[in-house]
Amino acid sequence: MSTRTNTIKLDASVIAALREAAEREQKSLEEMAGEAIMRGLSVERDAEWRELIAFGHEQGKKSGIREEDVSELIHGWRRDRPAIPRLPDMSDLWRRFPSVDGDSGRFLEEDR
Repeated sequence: MSTRTNTIKLDASVIAALREAAEREQKSLEEMAGEAIMRGLSVERDAEWRELIAFGHEQGKKSGIREEDVSELIHGWRRDRPAIPRLPDMSDLWRRFPSVDGDSGRFLEEDR
């Protein structure tokens, strides 16, 4: 992991708590601060997920869909959706054209 020097202002009590924790865990102050920040970001990310899950549950309640219905709804949608059109196999078509020597752009210009 690459590092960069940045300056942030922290309350003296926060610095003291970081120093104590760093000594206890035998880590540098920078390591301890970095880990604490990452834990804080992780908690924030977890809160966002919880918010999204709560939104999903609320939408489910509004629609009358229960959690146990979801799997069958997905399978039914996949089963009943229109088939994705497949592109035709062009290999036979390409074999019928003679190969073009030289600059194909020139060939196209002459053909116009």
